[in-house]
Amino acid sequence: MGDAKRTGTWRIDDGIGAVCVMGDVVLDLRQAEVRGREVDIVATCVMGDVKIIVPDGVDVELSGITIMGDKKVQVVEAPRGQSAPVVKITAYVLMGDVKIIGDSRAEPIKRGWFAWSEWWQERRRRPGYGGYEVPDRRHHGLH
Repeated sequence: MGDAKRTGTWRIDDGIGAVCVMGDVVLDLRQAEVRGREVDIVATCVMGDVKIIVPDGVDVELSGITIMGDKKVQVVEAPRGQSAPVVKITAYVLMGDVKIIGDSRAEPIKRGWFAWSEWWQERRRRPGYGGYEVPDRRHHGLH
């Protein structure tokens, strides 16, 4: 009777299993470290929704059963002839939805504090930091 969410940086060694009753499951694979070329996910949900966010450019194979619900895959796939990782999802959902969406359709990833501090340090190294740029006296007739 609650929600389960997995986001951020995490490692996927084997398959993933998720079960919920009267709640939602969210699996965000955009920052996950995947050890193989394939990710197997089995999601079982009664009276809830399953939402899986994948990077654009992966192949998605969705199977399973949805009763009194809907299945949707909205992912920008890799161009034909290009080898891409595969995400295989088997979903068993009663009175709910299964949605697999790509990065371009999901909310942007929130940066952690460390990522922001890197951005701040990089910005401080740029000339003219802080909106004030020292004028070049030669071009303004000031000697």
